[in-house]
Amino acid sequence: MKDAISGIKGIFGGKSNSYSEEYAKGRQMAIDQLKHEAEKIEANAIVGTSVHYNQFINSDIMLIIVTASGTAVSVQ
Repeated sequence: MKDAISGIKGIFGGKSNSYSEEYAKGRQMAIDQLKHEAEKIEANAIVGTSVHYNQFINSDIMLIIVTASGTAVSVQ
């Protein structure tokens, strides 16, 4: 049902809050994982951070893939 409503909103130029929330959650998860990986190598900052989004859609499901990348550094 959420997909159908979002599709209708997209046709008429509306914003789907359900998809926006999912993108925001995915973004936060990707950034948290980036921070975790930086902490493992004792870095205290991440520079050049970027976040990318991809969608994979088939007849039954839509997957949202969120990736975050950056360079872990130690700033003194």
